Amino acid sequence: MSSGHHPSSVYDIQAFGAVGDRTTMNTEAIQRAVDFVSGKGGGTIYFPSGDYLMGTLRLRDDVTLYLENGCTIWGSTDLDDYDPGHKHLLYAENVRNVALAGRGAIDGQGPRFWDNGRLARWLQGEIDLPRTADMIRFDHCENITMEDIEVRYGAFWNIGFGDCRRITIRALTIINGIYDEDGPNTDGVNLWNCTRIRISDCDIQTGDDCIVVLGDSRDVNITNCKFTTTETALMISGVRNLTFSNSTIHDAGCGIGFRVWNGIVVDGVHIDNIVMDVSEKFNTGGQAIYLWSFPLYVESDSEIPQGEPLPPAGAVDNVTISNVTAKANGGIFITGFREREGYIKGLTLDNIRIHMFGGKDKSELNEHPPDPYPIYGFHGAPYAMYFRYVENLVLRNIKFSWNTPERADWGSA
Repeated sequence: MSSGHHPSSVYDIQAFGAVGDRTTMNTEAIQRAVDFVSGKGGGTIYFPSGDYLMGTLRLRDDVTLYLENGCTIWGSTDLDDYDPGHKHLLYAENVRNVALAGRGAIDGQGPRFWDNGRLARWLQGEIDLPRTADMIRFDHCENITMEDIEVRYGAFWNIGFGDCRRITIRALTIINGIYDEDGPNTDGVNLWNCTRIRISDCDIQTGDDCIVVLGDSRDVNITNCKFTTTETALMISGVRNLTFSNSTIHDAGCGIGFRVWNGIVVDGVHIDNIVMDVSEKFNTGGQAIYLWSFPLYVESDSEIPQGEPLPPAGAVDNVTISNVTAKANGGIFITGFREREGYIKGLTLDNIRIHMFGGKDKSELNEHPPDPYPIYGFHGAPYAMYFRYVENLVLRNIKFSWNTPERADWGSA
């Protein structure tokens, strides 16, 4: 057994009364273990093979949870087993030096919250859909490590970080269904106002965005990962200094997306050596790359204010995307905001190869994209590349090919 923090101080969870039969509610027993180990100055809590059912567990300083091969932590499907204000399976607030490691799994049983037609009725606005929040959540924490374990079937986001520093995620597997009927909002990893993050060697399969970087996040490195999603593999909505490299994207609704609005800054993003298949249409249209900036977050034309003053747009500068090979339903769509301060400033695209499937239905295409453009409209632009309100644009060695023209009466230049 290898633990990230305290390999010499190991405590077996069963010694505190935990029972791995998937029936016994273990929240109190496991919480006693966490509190005891943290109070002793730290150590590793060992979960032997078994099925441990529980509600909200609050993590403490200097504690490693080590999940042995054959161990699964199961989130309860009864919302009364969770903290009223924090319906997370694992929750940490203002803690330091916490690790989740081993060869076991954490399962939120998300489908149990939307099976039996409840999801379809919720999507139609007929009923509420009570469910847990982020399955694993860290707020205002420092020095967090997650490695090797499998995280699966969260009912909402799988893992969320808010205002955290020094996060390492390595060789993690995240599994959720990748189609609408497999659950909504099941993002893989969401980072809000986080600093010094490294995510490497992960396999993430989700029904929503695989990784989202938001707010005032800084110094993010993502490398050697595999992503599968019906939405966007990497979504960027606020970061300074981010690198994304040496990764593959499969069966996605979108490869790389930027959403920028009032108060958001994106500066110093470098993306390199990415292979993607973004053939799925879904909400994001099978787009390889898009960058959308507008003063407000609007998803449809009806949400765009008419004749009203708008707040300042966000800021985008120093973005480089290079060495990308893609099969895609849509190409590259880039739009800033019409006011000068809303222009995208500093964008380089270098050595990009995109094979387009073509053959869109006429109803899908809009030869004259509206200004402004709602978020979910960009894939209607019938162009391999579309740029609007961009300064300091550099294009080098860009190549497109098509299976068929986008429409039968068009040719491809």
